[in-house]
Amino acid sequence: MSEDYVKGRWKEQETEILKQLIREQVGVAPSMDMKVVAKMVEERGIQISWSVISKRMSKRSRLSCFKKWQKLTGVQLDDFGNPFSAAAAADVAVPVPVPGTV
Repeated sequence: MSEDYVKGRWKEQETEILKQLIREQVGVAPSMDMKVVAKMVEERGIQISWSVISKRMSKRSRLSCFKKWQKLTGVQLDDFGNPFSAAAAADVAVPVPVPGTV
């Protein structure tokens, strides 16, 4: 990580800039709620370029930007790097062995 990156708590202004950059990249209205944006990203499989976002933020790493987005939206990644939410994960059927068949 570059020594030029800011670490620690995000200032409110930084958070607003991050939200705006994400909205621009996804191509939605500047006022769209971030949870709605996250749902759109999930449903449409939109890839957000965290490198581009980080460069435009200038003082935050791509990982820092991504993690902040996760906190804002609750979106996480599965084992393949695809976004999924906790709600979607709860809908996944898990096979349960039937007693006497195992």
